[in-house]
Amino acid sequence: DLPIALWTPAHVQILHGRLRSLGHEDWIGWFDARGYPQIRNMQLLVPLLLGMDLVVALDDDEVVEDPSFLRRAAEIMLPQAGSRQSVQGAAGYYLDQSGNRLHDIGPAEASSQNPFERKMTLMNGMLERIEALAGDLVPSSFALGGNMTFSRDLIRAAGFDPAIARGEDIDYVLNAAL
Repeated sequence: DLPIALWTPAHVQILHGRLRSLGHEDWIGWFDARGYPQIRNMQLLVPLLLGMDLVVALDDDEVVEDPSFLRRAAEIMLPQAGSRQSVQGAAGYYLDQSGNRLHDIGPAEASSQNPFERKMTLMNGMLERIEALAGDLVPSSFALGGNMTFSRDLIRAAGFDPAIARGEDIDYVLNAAL
């Protein structure tokens, strides 16, 4: 019962033309199919233009097996009992083909002094710290961009920075908090 919309390169060109006609050429770089932040911005813009109140953004290489996934993602965004704050955004983790949420790390990667080579080790450490916190929903400055949920208010307040080539998901979380 969910509406499905297809956004093609032709639609991107129409959007770019409309932005030019409105004198907003400087916004064109925010919406394109040439980089992670630009694609993620379109993931937010299209549902916003269609009047949606909530966006569940999944990468094209993710497989969701939980039939309650969308219901659970929407429920997370409902006001929490005893809290004065509503949740504006949430992120989840991924499981690999074996059902593991942590990545297998080789000894060379784990001991490397180069943080780019140790990326998965650092991600595992962050996931372990988050999961050690009490509750199903915890504040974090870490997110995996291929599994995020956004409220309409959050989409209006923050976009993905088109200058960030990778790590746009964590950058978004920090910008959204600000």
